[in-house]
Amino acid sequence: MVFTCPPALQCWSLSTIPSAPGIFPSQNLYTNMDYLLSRATMGGNMEALTRVFPWLIWYIWKARNEKLFNGRELSPLDTTDLASRECNAWFSANEEVEVGEINPNERQITPETPTFICRVDGSWKSDDHTSGVGWILQLQDGLIDLLGLHGCNKQISPLHT
Repeated sequence: MVFTCPPALQCWSLSTIPSAPGIFPSQNLYTNMDYLLSRATMGGNMEALTRVFPWLIWYIWKARNEKLFNGRELSPLDTTDLASRECNAWFSANEEVEVGEINPNERQITPETPTFICRVDGSWKSDDHTSGVGWILQLQDGLIDLLGLHGCNKQISPLHT
């Protein structure tokens, strides 16, 4: 379905993945996946051309579901464009950034990030009609930053309070 239906064939034709007549795309799912995976692990320019295939498969499937369940038809050009943009965004977000050498003469000042501790508690008595809950947000040095209390109708057990 993600390789042989007419909209999918158009998506594969519009993509950067080179087609091989009689080999890709074909009726056989395993042949198609073998073709894509072998090209994706070749390295070099072929890897860059085929890296979009997981996103293309996903968005072809989503376009199919959109048509089947919502009656909304997405164009193969839009599907291919969306897959390409999502692929590029993922690779950009996962690029490793080279960190330059730190000059020992430069003084590095890192602001101290405060650490918070949140404490919660509940009050429950079997013979009372009300329960209570409370919380305190403290800085690591023990100073209370925020505090909250609430009385409510009795819960069925101390654990539910």
